[in-house]
Parts: sequence; C-alpha cells; structure tokens
Amino acid sequence: MPTSYLRAVLLSCCLLGVLGEPAAGQLPSGGIVGSVSDSTGAVVPDVRLVARSVVTGLERATETDQRGSFSFPLLPPGVYELNVEAEGFQNPRKRIVVQTGATTRVEIELAVDVLEQVVEALDTLPELRYDWHGIDGLHLLTLREPGLLACGGS
Repeated sequence: MPTSYLRAVLLSCCLLGVLGEPAAGQLPSGGIVGSVSDSTGAVVPDVRLVARSVVTGLERATETDQRGSFSFPLLPPGVYELNVEAEGFQNPRKRIVVQTGATTRVEIELAVDVLEQVVEALDTLPELRYDWHGIDGLHLLTLREPGLLACGGS
C-alpha cells in the first residue's frame, strides 16, 4: 500500500471520530439552572437537589455551590420533579418542563422549617395521700404508726 493512501485512511478515521460525534448543542436535550436562597434573599450553599423524570424515573443529583447556584445540563426533554433537601428548611418540590435546546431557569426560595415538639402525658398523677410524707417512694413518717415520738425521748 502506498503511504499516501494509508495517510488518507488514517486522516479520514480521525476526522470521522471527531466530526462524527454530535456536539452538545446538537443533542436532543435541555437543562435546568437556577439558584437557592432563603426568605431573606441570602444564598444557601450545599443544598442537595434531585431532578427526577416523571416519565422515565431518570434521576440526576447535584448540590448548590457557594453562590447558591446549581445546574442540570444535558437532560432529556420531559417533565421533571425537582426535590430540594436543605437541613433546617422545608423541602419544596417543583415540577419543571425541560424542552429540547432550552435551559429552564428556576429560582427557589426556602422557608425555615418549623420545629414542633409535642408533649403527651401518658399517665395520670399519683393519688395524693395525706396520712404520710414521702420522697420518691421513701417513707419518712407515718402519722398513724404507734410509738413514734416527735422529739427524742423514750
């Protein structure tokens, strides 16, 4: 085989390898970008977000950066449920439509989670007895016991 023919074949293979693959803009995909802030407008870093396709169940996860920003690039088109998980905040869910060739912007405002404590009395108070005095079941003085003296003596 002539060398020029071999070079042509190798060059063709290299070009097909590089040019034969579609670029990211040519893929049938879209994306979701946005930011997470609290009710005062302050950004919230390190928030976990999960985008789940309602149709296929495909899940992608990411976290917000130090500026509260997040990104889900190259998502197949469809309806996604975006779950937001942040400690100390309520965890909202949003439905988002991703279209081919478009990036959907989502601004999420987190509300502070309300801590609720419920105290339930499961037992009743012990019955009061007026004929003795005690501490934690320790019997100190019974008024009806014969032979007890109030002050020393025999």
